[in-house]
Amino acid sequence: MAKWVVAVNRAAGRSSVDPSTIRDLVVGLGIDCTVIAPDSPSGMAESLIDAAMSGTTNFAFAGGDGTMNLATNTLLSLEIGVSPVIALLPIGTGCDLLRTFGLPQDLEAAARRLLTSDTYMIDAGILVGSWGTRYFLNVAQAGVGAAAAQTAPKISRRFGPVRYPVAFGV
Repeated sequence: MAKWVVAVNRAAGRSSVDPSTIRDLVVGLGIDCTVIAPDSPSGMAESLIDAAMSGTTNFAFAGGDGTMNLATNTLLSLEIGVSPVIALLPIGTGCDLLRTFGLPQDLEAAARRLLTSDTYMIDAGILVGSWGTRYFLNVAQAGVGAAAAQTAPKISRRFGPVRYPVAFGV
């Protein structure tokens, strides 16, 4: 069975997530893992870099699309020569990546998949410009869509996935 680093985004979803909830779930399922829950995006990136540089290749992210974006850009920018195995444990507001691939939107069902060897390769896109290099898995947006994605996290989390359509009008 694979060893996983399970990274919890405390800011994902409609309300704060207690990392012990995620830890209890994955450990209770018998998943061999280390659970991390940094306090900030920069802390998350640093923790992922440390894990990857120490040889970790299996990562599960408790969050949503924003968490996956941070993780993808952090891990792929390392260019360590090994493609990471990534999983999403849905606690975010959107989780469009899961819907795209028909994966479970239920937290426990998604966590149970970590016990299997059922993986498949997906492409990562890359954008290079004056801003630098950015990677993406599911959708790349520019203009109004990108502006809404930047604005949505500033809108109260209690609005859940409605934050994104509201952000278009802000």
